[in-house]
Amino acid sequence: KDKGIELIQEVEPDLPPAIGHYDLLLQVFTNLVGNALKFTQPGGKVAIRAYQLEPTLERHTNTPSIRIEVSDTGIGIDPEDQQAIFDRFFRVENRVHTLEGTGLGLSIVRNIMDKHHTSIHLVSEVGVGTTFWFDLAVFQEEPAKVNNLSLVEVGTDTVDTTATVL
Repeated sequence: KDKGIELIQEVEPDLPPAIGHYDLLLQVFTNLVGNALKFTQPGGKVAIRAYQLEPTLERHTNTPSIRIEVSDTGIGIDPEDQQAIFDRFFRVENRVHTLEGTGLGLSIVRNIMDKHHTSIHLVSEVGVGTTFWFDLAVFQEEPAKVNNLSLVEVGTDTVDTTATVL
């Protein structure tokens, strides 16, 4: 059903490839974008962003990474629910509690992020919207050992899953 939601894509040009499992990351995007669309009112906005982060002491890493964000102008998440939403079968009881769902989506997202040695984060304000984000390591010639993860091009159409990093 057409809710008239504006879908915005902001991908930094010439992003280097990131390390990730294509099918699992597709599931993450499906869940995060699906939730953003579900909980955004007609006429709202959903944005997908990707940009490179340089290594910093604050991030406790010496390798660059790609930050992926999915944000919306939806109903937002109460502060007391913001950690529990990642628990299995948890569903927020609010004015849209009649929407379908099992309460497994964000638990699966967190599990996939764990497999990628990263975390899912969020910032949200009730009535304003929510932004979820995670970071993926940039592929380098001598990458760290990462099992079953592939080279993933973050962009509009390009994905290369042939270069498995072992």
